[in-house]
Amino acid sequence: MKTSLIAGLLLASLAMPAFAADDIPSIPTGPAYDWSGGYVGAIAGYGWVEGTDSFGNSSDFDGFLGGLHFGYNMQADQFVFGAELDASLVDASVTSVFNITTSTDWIGTARVRAGYAFDRALLFATAGVSLGGLEMVRRTTNVSDSNTHVGWVVGAGVEAFVTENISARLEYQHHDFGDETYNLGAANFQVDGKIDLVRFGVSYHF
Repeated sequence: MKTSLIAGLLLASLAMPAFAADDIPSIPTGPAYDWSGGYVGAIAGYGWVEGTDSFGNSSDFDGFLGGLHFGYNMQADQFVFGAELDASLVDASVTSVFNITTSTDWIGTARVRAGYAFDRALLFATAGVSLGGLEMVRRTTNVSDSNTHVGWVVGAGVEAFVTENISARLEYQHHDFGDETYNLGAANFQVDGKIDLVRFGVSYHF
């Protein structure tokens, strides 16, 4: 009987690791949160504008902006790729010593995004096409002219889910616009510009 008891204890001790291994939960591999899918949201921020005309005059001004964005993400392992469109109204203007008011009225982009996900957090870079609406008014004659400038944009940011469907982001963008010709009654001159933006956004993911 003693021999049988010892043999039974040995068999039980050999079986315990197998049972214990079955009880240990498996550790998941890859990202725990899936960023894939569409989203829509609102953006707000602040921008710094630098404009230069063909006579060598420059105008620097800044102001607030607010608008909407929507896009779509795809995820492979921890890499996230997507496309995004946005449009914002801008409240930024300056009046020069020549009594000419220059204002940026709106800005919009069509961009691709690429990033690396850390579960609910995403570090991303972005680049694409940028459009901006600029208006100039000569106050002495009330003559005005406006144009849509086309250029490029690059940027980077961080985004994180704060609930299961809502994310918040902080990002920086640099826009560089090409020349457009303005006529305020005295002469034609060309204007180009650059805009740097710091934006905060909230998105709802479907």
